[in-house]
Amino acid sequence: KMSAEKINNAGTYKAEVVTAGDPAEQITQIEDIVANEAANVAGVVILPQDNTLEFAIRQLVDAKIPYVAFDRIIDEVKDDAVANVSGDNTGVGVAVAAYFVEQGMKPGDEVVVFEGDTSSVTTNRDDGFKSYLLGEAEYKGEKIADDLKWTEDDLAKLTFSGAMNWSRSAAKEYFENLMSDSKNASIKWFYSQDDEFALVIMEALEGSAIDD
Repeated sequence: KMSAEKINNAGTYKAEVVTAGDPAEQITQIEDIVANEAANVAGVVILPQDNTLEFAIRQLVDAKIPYVAFDRIIDEVKDDAVANVSGDNTGVGVAVAAYFVEQGMKPGDEVVVFEGDTSSVTTNRDDGFKSYLLGEAEYKGEKIADDLKWTEDDLAKLTFSGAMNWSRSAAKEYFENLMSDSKNASIKWFYSQDDEFALVIMEALEGSAIDD
């Protein structure tokens, strides 16, 4: 909003910040831009809520409206963007793996990965995590020690939650169901791909539903 205000004060362009409650609403917003305002739109910056936005973004491209993809990059349309801007999601995965190893995680330990969605964000965070453990990626200029490297067989033991769609309630339900089974009590490592997931895990651990 501050950036939009700065653009508006400059007087050359009018900037508008638009939010959407879900992907369907976001698709409708894009379609409205294409149908009603295409001639007057200098460009669109969009954080796609999920990969279902692909077709709507193609409409922007077909209407010759430049767009910048932010944070979530949809591979099928990334080459049509003016720019694809995101954090280092692969680096996030690498850093988490390095931290776990530093804290004592050993090859083949049980690890549960709380995944965000089906987008590039999750894919890159998964890939970074695994690549460090395999000894392919560096963290702070160093690779994992040889005696701590994982094999592909070790990685096959990782448990993936599947797309949580960044939902606190879905993550909490998944965690509580997992921990309600005594055979999972030995699991020590939980890779949360979102701070919201980490918060609900802490909430569940502090509640009465899960014992020591």
